[in-house]
Amino acid sequence: MSDPNAEPTLTQITIAGAGTGILASLIATPTELIKIRQQANTSTGAQPSAWSVAKGLWRSHGVRGLYRGVSSTAMRDMSYGAYFATYEGMQRLLAPARLERKDAPVTENGRPVFATQPSDAEVKGAEKEMEAQRWARLMISGGVAGVAGWIFTFHLDSIKTRVQSIDYSPPIHHSPSSSLAMGNFVPGTHAMALARGYSASASSPYRTTWSTTMYMYRVEGLRSFWRGLWPTIVRAVPVNMATFGAYEVVVQMMR
Repeated sequence: MSDPNAEPTLTQITIAGAGTGILASLIATPTELIKIRQQANTSTGAQPSAWSVAKGLWRSHGVRGLYRGVSSTAMRDMSYGAYFATYEGMQRLLAPARLERKDAPVTENGRPVFATQPSDAEVKGAEKEMEAQRWARLMISGGVAGVAGWIFTFHLDSIKTRVQSIDYSPPIHHSPSSSLAMGNFVPGTHAMALARGYSASASSPYRTTWSTTMYMYRVEGLRSFWRGLWPTIVRAVPVNMATFGAYEVVVQMMR
């Protein structure tokens, strides 16, 4: 931007949001991987803690193990660009137009003025109305942004979840029994692999982002990428309304 005080364009906001998402994926990947591995554990015994899952990943694969699925996570989180651009675009679209009177006198800065001054009660009433409109605008923009964010990214989240649910590290013998015997598994991986009909080996279709994408498309069809979208959208509307509302409240409190 040549002028630092100029309003950023929606394209600039999209690029900035996408870049933010890529950086955020470096933090989100390990934490989401651990969460998914915990959720994948369907055994009836003691459930592994987040710490034990993290230690298992570190001991088995090091840093690389904690960042399994980072590419699909980064692609998903690039949707922050669409998310923030949609929010800002809705804010601008719903912003009230400035009222002007054609025959009103003009001040030095070119803005019209009126001969009569409003009373204090009228000013307060107008301020309350503008504040109510601002909050309505904020809530609507937040809800629409949440919906847009998930529509643009839900298929990538589905791919990411499958990639991270399987521990792709082939044991010496590609069989469930050998995996247990060697202790070369992350808590929850064995149960998830059996549920999908694959061991955590080279036979798994969830080895990479690309192999996962092709498997889902060829075997399960396009609908598999969007399975569960509607409940997510229903959740996204109030969540993002509350998110932007809380943000605005905190900003006002700190002024």
